[in-house]
Amino acid sequence: MSQIEAACPPGGNAEGRLGDQVYAETAVDERAEIVSAPPLEYPTALRHAGLQGRVTVQAVIDTLGRAEPASVKIVARPNTAFDESARAYVLHAMFRPARLKGRAVRVLMTVPVNYRIE
Repeated sequence: MSQIEAACPPGGNAEGRLGDQVYAETAVDERAEIVSAPPLEYPTALRHAGLQGRVTVQAVIDTLGRAEPASVKIVARPNTAFDESARAYVLHAMFRPARLKGRAVRVLMTVPVNYRIE
């Protein structure tokens, strides 16, 4: 079995273990959502160059609504110079935890971080 579980393990019972497993976003009853986040730091050199785009970040959101630092991974970006800022944004954001059967669970979430010059 992979580390990410789409549902209960075969023959297993997730009760009492919901907080330990990492679930896919599609396997939970309520998905995690950002409730607050710091201002997005736009890298100065990229702003001056007029470079915009979306960085896609994956992270495991824990049962308290925080991204687990070791899990944060950049999966797509227009330029690697966006990585540090996008990673910091996700790490300092506060999420409403995902829920399964009424209990908060860890979930692997994809977070889009958009950089636009206004």
